[in-house]
Amino acid sequence: MRASAWGVLFLLIASGLPALVGHSSAHEFPTFPRVRLLTIEPVASDPLARLLAVEVLDPGGHGRVPGAEVTATARHALFGSALRTGPVRLVPGLEPGTYRGWLVFPGGGSWELTISVQGKYV
Repeated sequence: MRASAWGVLFLLIASGLPALVGHSSAHEFPTFPRVRLLTIEPVASDPLARLLAVEVLDPGGHGRVPGAEVTATARHALFGSALRTGPVRLVPGLEPGTYRGWLVFPGGGSWELTISVQGKYV
């Protein structure tokens, strides 16, 4: 390739580079709600049951999110998916943006809790 052809090729690449960089920096990531575990209390009648209370905040953490569908599941930390709970829908709590529900574990041990949220602003 001649020197002038290399110069034209370089000019085309250099002129297109800012457009590519500008486009990639404009990418926006999805937003996720912020979920905070408020309480997890034992239930006297069932040693494997727990009463959960969570708070759901908007992605910026500025306000609570009422009216969302909130689901809790858990899986055993050691056995993974081999020992898990079914999904439990949490109901709205006394304060807007809080949700409560009973989760019954199939056995003792350490558990990884997952809270799923679907709603208008999340």
